[in-house]
Amino acid sequence: LINHPVRERIPVLLAALGPKNVQLAAEIAEGWQPIFFLPEQAGKVWGDALAAGRAQRDPALGDLEVYAGPALAIGENVTPLLEFVKPHLALYIG
Repeated sequence: LINHPVRERIPVLLAALGPKNVQLAAEIAEGWQPIFFLPEQAGKVWGDALAAGRAQRDPALGDLEVYAGPALAIGENVTPLLEFVKPHLALYIG
């Protein structure tokens, strides 16, 4: 058994989509985990919320880390792959 921590502190990540929760992530968490993240659109979609949270952020936290995972499907035929992901997209986008 491990009876001592592997590291001094476990980083806090906040998965958030709505503006208030994204703002909260930028203010208090070491990392933010968005979904369907496109770096070239991040400023347009979440820029105001991120800026508001960073304005209140404790400098001791350091920079906010973004942990974004892509949706990935591998196959020869694109149509069934798109059908596979549609319910997941609908859950979050509507």
